[in-house]
Amino acid sequence: MVTEGDEKVSGVNLKGYLSNGDTVTFTESSFGIYSCSYTLSYDCNIGNWSIHIEGKKEEDGKIESGYGSVNFKVEPVKPLLQVIQQPTKTIEVGDNIEIEVKILYPDGTPVNEGIVKTIGPDGKEILFKRTGPGVYRASVSPSMVKNWSIKVMVEDAYGNVASFNVGEISIVPPRATTYIVRYWWASALALVSTLLIAGYFAHRRLMLAKLMKLRREILELERLKKVAATRYFLKGEITRKTYDELLQGYESGIAELSRKYGLLMRKIKRRKKNGKKDNSS
Repeated sequence: MVTEGDEKVSGVNLKGYLSNGDTVTFTESSFGIYSCSYTLSYDCNIGNWSIHIEGKKEEDGKIESGYGSVNFKVEPVKPLLQVIQQPTKTIEVGDNIEIEVKILYPDGTPVNEGIVKTIGPDGKEILFKRTGPGVYRASVSPSMVKNWSIKVMVEDAYGNVASFNVGEISIVPPRATTYIVRYWWASALALVSTLLIAGYFAHRRLMLAKLMKLRREILELERLKKVAATRYFLKGEITRKTYDELLQGYESGIAELSRKYGLLMRKIKRRKKNGKKDNSS
């Protein structure tokens, strides 16, 4: 409302200047009453904002003006989570669990530059990998017996955070039949010469070490993506061009490392399968 003394004033050219440099224009909805709307983007700065308002009106050949301001606080938005693949309620130690979720902003926009993680049953952090627009997947193979309450934590590149309880899993000891299925090859391998066994496991350990190294390099590039996003969107330390170049480099690196990771995994599985065939023969 614009007033002069105790009287409302109509026909004022009223503009507002926001903390981020944007300008809004007010419209007169009724006599002396002005309003405007402005939508904050998800990458806007979080914290205290202000809007400085300036009104001008020409009357009798003279320009009259007035000023005012409004302070407000911008809070982080809480992303939403949809569970795409719900883990089973009970699994055995050593079984693989696939957890797939979709992270969205309240308006339905996918959260593509997010860090999605959970704490595994062993207390270690597990990072989800993005597999599609807003879709993240994690694979876990528990190594201990316990009840595991799955809490998924989300943080986007702009400081918006949320956490969600996905469910609880009961991790139980393997059954005797499971041990037989999993480890029947151990008795067969005992018949192979000591030298062959040593060579086989030495090569396998080498491949597993390479596999872990590739995984660490992928996680490091994911971390650097987050750092680059923070430096551009929150701190303004780098230009958009630099950010895009960094992101492209990191994504290319992740794609190449993931390709190598997949090839090595197939090689390990093929080698293990061939070893089983040799033993059965």
